[in-house]
Parts: sequence; C-alpha cells; structure tokens
Amino acid sequence: MEPRDLSSHTVYRAGRGVEEVARDLGLDPDSLVKLSSNENPFGPSPAAVEAVREHADRVHRYPKTAHVDLTERLADRHGLAPEQVWLTPSADAA
Repeated sequence: MEPRDLSSHTVYRAGRGVEEVARDLGLDPDSLVKLSSNENPFGPSPAAVEAVREHADRVHRYPKTAHVDLTERLADRHGLAPEQVWLTPSADAA
C-alpha cells in the first residue's frame, strides 16, 4: 500500500457542545438535542445494553480477526459468495 501524502491535511475541529450553544442562545442545555457528531439523544437501545452486559467479561481480549461466521451470514443475506465480503475495522484498513 502506498503511503498517503497528508501535507495538505487539516486538523479536525469538533463542533460546539450543547452547553456552549445553549449558553449563546440563552437556553437550558436539557432543552436541546444534539444531532451532530453521530450522537443519539435517546441513549443506547436496551438490546445494546444487554449485549454489553452479556460480553463484558471478555472485553480485555482482542477480538478475533477472521469473522467467518459473520462473513457467511452477510454473504447469504445479500446473495453473495463469502469471498465477495470483506470485513474491516475502518476505511483506512480497506
């Protein structure tokens, strides 16, 4: 893989927080819902909370690198061969 030239890369600047916006607008922070930054104002689903509880005793280990079971299920669901499905932790890894 060829390294990317990052010389023109600009630093990410996070958006303003709810508290700052509320202060500027003279509002109660609890009256605002932040939809940016991929935040969920309703919190995690009960199913997600249960999944974390169920697997919390294993978070000290690295996850498996070959997800054969998930790859096969995704391929089957989308009518593909497992060789056509590639799982990666990020776009940079692709």
